[in-house]
Amino acid sequence: MSDAPVVVGGYSDVLGYDELSSKDELAVVDALADTRSSEIVVWVPEWLGEEKSIEAASSSDQVFAGVVDHETENAWLIVQPGGAEDWIPKSQGVIFERAPDATLPTPQRRLDNQGGAA
Repeated sequence: MSDAPVVVGGYSDVLGYDELSSKDELAVVDALADTRSSEIVVWVPEWLGEEKSIEAASSSDQVFAGVVDHETENAWLIVQPGGAEDWIPKSQGVIFERAPDATLPTPQRRLDNQGGAA
């Protein structure tokens, strides 16, 4: 996996990562839609997500939001509001950041806004 963040301007920018299920793709976009400009969203495999002490950001236990407070050659230290923090190995995580001009309505949010969700 890459050290560089994936810059997300729209839902389609999250597609194409074989590791992410469609549920995780939606969770990443939903989390990015709710982040501040300094925050990132990171996806990790299920086994690693279960071990993390930071709070999941969305409907997936594999998606977390926070600020990269420190970075080493092998890991990012993710800090969340309230002070919770944990290290994410670069070899296991994918970091996503919101593009300044991002438009991030997910298919589910579009249905909710149109009153089409049950």
